[in-house]
Amino acid sequence: DHYMAMNPGYVEEEITGIPTFEPSFHLPAIWITESQRERAESLGYTVV
Repeated sequence: DHYMAMNPGYVEEEITGIPTFEPSFHLPAIWITESQRERAESLGYTVV
């Protein structure tokens, strides 16, 4: 499974993944794996 990680504007550390855009607001996002989810959330990313 993959999750969409979005930087709310204050996260400084980037995570690796597949670049994409959030469809509703067309904001930059990254597809990440399930194993990256906890790390992304701890960095401040919004993960859905």
